[in-house]
Amino acid sequence: MSRLLQNMTYMLVSLIELLLSVRFVARLFGASTAAPFVAWLYENTEPLLAPFQYVFPSPSVKGRFVLEFTTLFAIFVYSFAAYLVLEVMGMFGTLEKKKK
Repeated sequence: MSRLLQNMTYMLVSLIELLLSVRFVARLFGASTAAPFVAWLYENTEPLLAPFQYVFPSPSVKGRFVLEFTTLFAIFVYSFAAYLVLEVMGMFGTLEKKKK
């Protein structure tokens, strides 16, 4: 059971990191929000970034090309949180094995 939870955690965090990475690149290159995929991407990743809004400034060039440090910070935090969760899951898995 713990292996299944670990794999699900890996998959969820990988998906979050992928979406945030694509958002970072789209903002960096000034992707148009008129494109349905870009609008969908920004709309669906906004809740993931909400806890980190205004932590860092997001400098832009010509108002279109944005270097979103908030997204990079969110990727780091989600990765670190997943690492901690997986370590705790691993510790509990080790304790269960010792009891048997």
